[in-house]
Amino acid sequence: LKTIIQTSQIQAIIPLPSRSWKARQSLLYHLSQTLLIPLLDNLLIWENLPAHRQGELCNNDQRHYNVHQQMTLNSDLQIPDGSLLLFDDYIGSGNTLKEAARAFRSNKTYKNPLIPFTIASLKWHLGKPG
Repeated sequence: LKTIIQTSQIQAIIPLPSRSWKARQSLLYHLSQTLLIPLLDNLLIWENLPAHRQGELCNNDQRHYNVHQQMTLNSDLQIPDGSLLLFDDYIGSGNTLKEAARAFRSNKTYKNPLIPFTIASLKWHLGKPG
């Protein structure tokens, strides 16, 4: 990860909003301190809180519609120039990361690279939520 940060010239860690990840703050703080890049914890926010956690849903269509156009950028914070590391705690359809990218791209002034990064524990079983 350190090599990716250095070669991509990542300027900040941008975590996606999460309601359930217990170790989120401590891991993000440690990552920020280790990599020597700032953590902008509230830059991405839910404009409308999704009806369900992504892990509660059974298929990618449900996950897409659950987060579709629900995320926005916090207008109180400035977007740093340069590449940003979008940090997610759920691996599934990728719809939450796509929604985060859409929120950034809706800001016409930000054109820099967005680097997706996910760290997750997999507990998925065929035909069950997760």
